[in-house]
Amino acid sequence: MLMPEPDQGVIDRRDEICRTLRQLVPADCVIDSRESMRAYDADGLSAYRQLPLAVVLPETVEQIAAVMKWCHQQGIKIVPRGAGTSLSGGALPLADAVLLGLGKFNRILEIDYDNRCVVAQPGVTNLAITKAVEADGFYYAPDPSSQIACSVGGNVAENSGGVHCLKYGLTTNNLLGIELVEASPDRVVAKLEVRKELCTVPDILHGGAIMSFADTVGAVATVLNLKGGATTTTVESKTNFLAPIPLGDTAVATCEPFHKGGRLMVWQTKITRGDGRLCAVVTQSQMVLEPKKA
Repeated sequence: MLMPEPDQGVIDRRDEICRTLRQLVPADCVIDSRESMRAYDADGLSAYRQLPLAVVLPETVEQIAAVMKWCHQQGIKIVPRGAGTSLSGGALPLADAVLLGLGKFNRILEIDYDNRCVVAQPGVTNLAITKAVEADGFYYAPDPSSQIACSVGGNVAENSGGVHCLKYGLTTNNLLGIELVEASPDRVVAKLEVRKELCTVPDILHGGAIMSFADTVGAVATVLNLKGGATTTTVESKTNFLAPIPLGDTAVATCEPFHKGGRLMVWQTKITRGDGRLCAVVTQSQMVLEPKKA
């Protein structure tokens, strides 16, 4: 297998890079010994093996942001990794790249039964989503054979699927397809391409898709403000529909806070279309759920 030629200049800076990474995340979240990195030298495509430059296992969104920002500034590649079950080389390590493991991000943040939508962190396993909703008669359709171990983040990256895909489609057919453009604790901007499967008659974005779009963006904004392992759930959402968004157009959601409290956050999301017209205004309240005490 022909892989990119590694940057020897980056490899020569390995000790310095690892020292800096330990300043950005807890020291025990950085793995740099050859023996310990053996567990990460391949994914499911075990014909290719290569030790990464270093392995980082962040615990918070802020740590991910710090690592990504610093590596970008330094010209250091990053290879994100879920569970490492890919058979198509989805998480192959590189000698001059930091391998960013997302396994600690394993919480389901929100389940919206009305819109049949789940907001989950990338390290949640495929089967865990089904287990979370099966008591109410639901299941997550894309079901690769590795569903007990593979992560949702990896499923999205690899467009995974299993036997149910014959009826329900692959992972991409079960996603809203939201693209985050900007994300900070006080402002989240996202885009959504209006595809046929998201439309109602006569080829305009379905109201449920608009509400799910806004709900997801509001959840992201809340998560960016959470601390100490807290999660969130939507307790109220109100949508004013003002104009249609046609098939082929792009919906843009801009979410900003009305109120940010310790127990409740209220967000307003304005959704516009390609010509700039305001199409919907969504106000939603997000409850902050503190982690259970042991």
